[in-house]
Amino acid sequence: MAQAPVSFGSAGKYRLGARLGGGGMAEVFAGEAIGAEGFARPVAIKRVLAGFSDNPAFAQMFIAEAQLSARLVHPNIVSVLDFDRDSDGRLFLVMERVDGKDLDALLASGPLPVPVVVFVVAELLRGLGFAHDLPQSAGLRGVVHRDVSPHNVLLSWEGAVKISDFGIAKARAASAATASELIKGKPAYMSPEQANGEGLDGRSDLFAVGIVLWELLVGRRLFVAEDTRATIARVLFAPIPRPRALLAELRRELERVVMTLLERDLPARYPTAEAA
Repeated sequence: MAQAPVSFGSAGKYRLGARLGGGGMAEVFAGEAIGAEGFARPVAIKRVLAGFSDNPAFAQMFIAEAQLSARLVHPNIVSVLDFDRDSDGRLFLVMERVDGKDLDALLASGPLPVPVVVFVVAELLRGLGFAHDLPQSAGLRGVVHRDVSPHNVLLSWEGAVKISDFGIAKARAASAATASELIKGKPAYMSPEQANGEGLDGRSDLFAVGIVLWELLVGRRLFVAEDTRATIARVLFAPIPRPRALLAELRRELERVVMTLLERDLPARYPTAEAA
């Protein structure tokens, strides 16, 4: 149900509208940026749930997300426009609002024309390639998204393809995860190394792109299981059917791209998004 618009942020410069979705720590709303003389611009507002903004560790993580996201300026990445606190002290991000659907909704409609699939995945790879090469401190480069999935790929009615939610992204300098850490991301779109709690680089995102590409071409989910444990087991060990076994008319060159993205052996996978 739509929420009545309310003033939001410093000096009421945003108007909060309908809730669009959310997770365990934050929720996303439609909103408007308000200016003089009746100016209004549609935006999306990601607001931390009550209580989390007062947690110093979480607040620092969210602030780091805002600082990182502000540097991810690319046509294929959802832009972050502002960062603020509301009247209750809750942190929030203001992002561009993409008027369209996410890729998950498109996938639910069944197999798509191959040229459409190639276009969407090429645009997705362009955005990831930019993030993977983003300069970091001390000479390091690259940000790993860690949660590439159809839900986080937004498609505008005008044909733009944009990656959203770098909220669990990690700079390579801080991506040396251990098996004891909480695994983040959606299990059905994890790389084997992410499922194993290993250190990650951009090739982990490329495995997830391979899953997305396989599903878009075939029209069904690749790693489907009854629970998280079983899903991760499939990611790690289940045979991956070649798309041409299910779609005989598919060109061999495109199947080769899919299977290279889905190589469990890291050295056999594409080294960069640009190489895919």
